[in-house]
Amino acid sequence: MSNQIPTKSGSSAGLTPFIPPSVVKIEDTGLSPLWIQDLALKIMYYQGYMTGFKIAEDLALPFAGLVDQILDTLKREKLVEVKSSQMGLGEGAYQYAITGAGIARAREALREIMNHEDMPKH
Repeated sequence: MSNQIPTKSGSSAGLTPFIPPSVVKIEDTGLSPLWIQDLALKIMYYQGYMTGFKIAEDLALPFAGLVDQILDTLKREKLVEVKSSQMGLGEGAYQYAITGAGIARAREALREIMNHEDMPKH
């Protein structure tokens, strides 16, 4: 499968690579910050301690300017906490842990998924 798309002329010789727009801030994702926060909490709920860089990798979003802001909000709301840091490596290398309040919110977000009307019932 090719990452190329035909140009407007439609000729196969005019294929150009598809390059998605860069995502550098939350607004660029088209997702609400709350949705991204809940996704980060659900990931941490199942994974345990994670570095900021690993959380960003699992979210498939850049750490700088996006995931770092999400984690700052979650820290302010006491949903995650920093367990350890490695001096000189920045916040991306911090080990984050979900708190009891974060676990409760992650479980609520997971319940919402399970109770969603469009989901098949077993």
